[in-house]
Amino acid sequence: AYQLNPNSFCVKNNLKLIRIDELSAEALELHMRKKYIEAGRLYDEILRLDPKNRWAETNKNRLP
Repeated sequence: AYQLNPNSFCVKNNLKLIRIDELSAEALELHMRKKYIEAGRLYDEILRLDPKNRWAETNKNRLP
């Protein structure tokens, strides 16, 4: 779809959602391994992509 219409709203939005999903999985893994600085950076990146992402906001606030 991206190759056919890279400027499509749906394509851009789906790519953003995929990226957020990837970052979320990585952030959770880092958080669970107590790599809090790295996890915090990923939560920040998720929030840059989606400022209303409550999951990232909640987990960032739980960091020590």
